[in-house]
Amino acid sequence: MKATSEDAEPIDRDAPGSVDAVIKAYLRDEMFTEHLAKATQDMRAAILKRFQNTTTPNGRRFGDNQIATLQAKEGRERLADELAKQSTPAAQKNSQSRADDAGA
Repeated sequence: MKATSEDAEPIDRDAPGSVDAVIKAYLRDEMFTEHLAKATQDMRAAILKRFQNTTTPNGRRFGDNQIATLQAKEGRERLADELAKQSTPAAQKNSQSRADDAGA
């Protein structure tokens, strides 16, 4: 799937190494589809889709970026923000703990 902007080159949302491609592969992986409860799959898919569509400071979608070019701290902060939006206090605490561990 290609996306375009009036001022930009077409964006290949399935480009190898892009955040979109990595998330797409994860959501299709057997460990995700066969070994997680449906509720967990739905929750994670929603979080990752929000992360993909979050705008970077330069105005691009995170999903359009190449994994190799992302600043680790920037990605962790944005993903932690999305995880923190989960509805249960226990899930929020668990998400923050994971984000803190990733930053260590």
